[in-house]
Amino acid sequence: MTTQIQKIHIKDITVIEGNHRKVNPKKISVLERSMKEIGQKTPISVREGKVGTVLVAGNQRLKAAMSLGWDTIECIVIDGIMDANLWKVAENLHRANLSALERSEQVAEWRRLKKEKRKAGQTALPGGRQPSDRGVSRAAKELAVSREEVRRSDIIAGIAPKAKKAAEAAGLGDNQGALLKIAKESTPEEQLDKVRKLTKRKPTRSSSLSPEQEEQFRKLRRAFELLPNFRRKWNAAAAAVREKFIRTVLRPAGDKTESGEGLDE
Repeated sequence: MTTQIQKIHIKDITVIEGNHRKVNPKKISVLERSMKEIGQKTPISVREGKVGTVLVAGNQRLKAAMSLGWDTIECIVIDGIMDANLWKVAENLHRANLSALERSEQVAEWRRLKKEKRKAGQTALPGGRQPSDRGVSRAAKELAVSREEVRRSDIIAGIAPKAKKAAEAAGLGDNQGALLKIAKESTPEEQLDKVRKLTKRKPTRSSSLSPEQEEQFRKLRRAFELLPNFRRKWNAAAAAVREKFIRTVLRPAGDKTESGEGLDE
């Protein structure tokens, strides 16, 4: 991948609608304050296309710079559409606010793009791991995730588009267990039916929180999102492992179950 960093006039950057996630006004506001006080910490990424300089990733940073009235912005210029797509996926995967469904789609897309680059000359090996297995291992190493997460991502990403939309609308987009159950169904219709069944069973615990508790939950989630290494290991852990971790490590302070000690402040 050939890249270079340079300052480019904002008016010369084209944002292709539909290629980027919907911008978050609150995040843009935070970025504005940060960029105004300490400048631009992370360049956006662009590539040269038929319509000129095209944005690859960093739409919210670009919008914040526009709001601040900047004329130019620091950019990483990526050479080639394939590398630009890989860069975009890599940036997306570093976001802390991806749902389980969105993350699975990005991991699967990374693997698909990498496979496309390696397609020429790839043959099966006599015994041992075959190319598909090597692809899983390679993607896991490149993305610093487990092989199991790569496999789960492929499965979830294979859900029919209309079933994905239904799952998101039903609030199941961040429920990996539910998404895997949906993916097991053979046809789009069966997947949609599974979404309906899972939605009926879905508990409505979040609505029982008070406004103060909701704010505590948001702060806790933000703290969790600042620990990318822990988050990767959490996502890779089995349900039984997570349950034990919650019971023995994240139990409420004062709960002396198992070890007799509460969680340190």
